Amino acid sequence: MNLLIKIFIILILLPGKIFSQSDEKFQRYEFSHKSMGTIFRIICYTDQEDIARQKSVEAFNRIDQLNYIMSDYLPDSELNRLSRSSGSGEYIQVSPELLKIIKTGQQWAIKTNGIFDITIGPYSQLWRRAGRKDRIPTPEQINNASERVGFENIHIDPDNGKVLLGKEGMQLDLGGIAKGFAVDEIYDIFYNAGINKLLVDGGGDIRTGEAPPGKKGWKLVLENLQDDNQVMYATNTSIATSGDLYRYVLIDSVKYGHIIDPRTGYGLTTPRTVTIQASNCMEADVLASTLSILGVKDGSALLYDMPDVKAIIVEEEGGRLRRREIGEPDFLK
Repeated sequence: MNLLIKIFIILILLPGKIFSQSDEKFQRYEFSHKSMGTIFRIICYTDQEDIARQKSVEAFNRIDQLNYIMSDYLPDSELNRLSRSSGSGEYIQVSPELLKIIKTGQQWAIKTNGIFDITIGPYSQLWRRAGRKDRIPTPEQINNASERVGFENIHIDPDNGKVLLGKEGMQLDLGGIAKGFAVDEIYDIFYNAGINKLLVDGGGDIRTGEAPPGKKGWKLVLENLQDDNQVMYATNTSIATSGDLYRYVLIDSVKYGHIIDPRTGYGLTTPRTVTIQASNCMEADVLASTLSILGVKDGSALLYDMPDVKAIIVEEEGGRLRRREIGEPDFLK
């Protein structure tokens, strides 16, 4: 069956100026940088060009630093060096950034009963090889990998900034949290410099500040193949979209999404796309991945105690698309 869902965020960033006199001093600046396997974009309006350019350099240097800390692709990254220590019985000193994201990942693992799990690296590696070889992992390979997966095998010594990985052969994968973390870092660099008419986009993970001059918000479009595009005007919020639209492995006419269910070790095969609104991008990133696994019913239960988090889920049921909203996302107008 062909995948019918096509939902993504389009940035409508028209240069048209509908400014009041007080806004005339603001100019639009855009900066972009490739890192973490995607393109990061910063769009801001300010009357301080020098500061905007200075902060863009600072922000992109920061992204590259975070990539070197958190990548599971770079052999010498801090994350991979920590993973290679697994099973040694030794607590390893880690950077404040890595400690923070591991602690946050563990908090979400507990909150989601293990649906969000940063230890799924052994599964991720299997599916990357599957894509190259056009062959799904065998049940034996999945079973062997499962022995090295489980958030309960991470032990943290927060007072001394150390982490122990309890089983040999563990591999951490921060793919469901690192980009959101990076977007929040970029946002803070600009916001703390007094530039608050701001949008940061990390490959679909978006955080917005105040609206552009003369606008009611940053105009975004949630588009799908049903031709019922939904317009968003986002201010002071974070939005993340996750699903299997473009990142999947096609084997024997079955699409296995890039999001892996830690309960089974398999990529998702249910056509589903999730858009999350939250107060920060790291939280939105985590929940977009998590609800992609849980779906509407279990996702709604998870968000029951999170009134500030809103969701839009589009999934295929019986050959038809169904669109559900959880919590009435307030950026939709």
